[in-house]
Amino acid sequence: MAQSWRQYTRDWKQTARIAAWLLLGPALSILEILVRLLLSQVSNNGTAQILFAIAHGILSFVISIFSVVIALTVIIRLYQFVQKRDYSAAEKAGPWPWHLFWPFIWIGILRSLIMLIPLVVGLIVGGLLMPSISAFAGGRVALAVGIGLLIAFLPMIYLGIRFGFSEQVLFENGDRGTKALHHSGRLVQNRWWASFWRLLLSGLVYSLITGLIVCAFITLVAAIAYLLFPGQIANIWQNPVMLVIAVLFLSLIPSAVQIFFMPYMVTVQVKLFHALKKTA
Repeated sequence: MAQSWRQYTRDWKQTARIAAWLLLGPALSILEILVRLLLSQVSNNGTAQILFAIAHGILSFVISIFSVVIALTVIIRLYQFVQKRDYSAAEKAGPWPWHLFWPFIWIGILRSLIMLIPLVVGLIVGGLLMPSISAFAGGRVALAVGIGLLIAFLPMIYLGIRFGFSEQVLFENGDRGTKALHHSGRLVQNRWWASFWRLLLSGLVYSLITGLIVCAFITLVAAIAYLLFPGQIANIWQNPVMLVIAVLFLSLIPSAVQIFFMPYMVTVQVKLFHALKKTA
């Protein structure tokens, strides 16, 4: 973790430039809320309301797709930079790594399907045990589902760690699909616990820091809004200015925190990936 932190601080300017793309999400959400406000102003005109509703639906869909593209771009570019530490190469490759989108998504789909196997098995076992569970009829199903989830919990964690480096195999070695999953499994083999504890500790630190910062800023913004606009918070939907400001802050703060700290988690995973490769 210490080495990851040192590299993170050295590379922060470059990684922040990549992660800053995440700020496009809040900007797009403001556009969506403005369309929604326009829709509320034409509620008495049936034809106009239908047209605005269709436009809002289309805009929401486009914004959702574009937000996913932005998130994928940031993740891919961060991994590429941290692995090679060459920002100029990332710039020459262009802003949108289209050739990696589908392989990246496909690896995620395959890993999710594999992790669903213990979940399905657990739920089947829970269902088989349900007749023997001495509980009320209403609570029997919930208890059986709980048993199934408990059975699936540890295998899902195991599979998640085992195949968790598949994307990095894709970026660095070019392996795709099941080949990337198999390569990740071979790297983690006999080093699962070491990988688990490092990822767990780093994830806890990351979640704690980002969670505290986001909660602190949102609480501060809410307190300031309450002091500046007493009695108007409950009617925020009737105040377009306050609504836009609220959406801006509520979406901007998490994105800004991600810009600062997401590169750290990427650095931890890349450093661990390289360490596994050296000892494979």
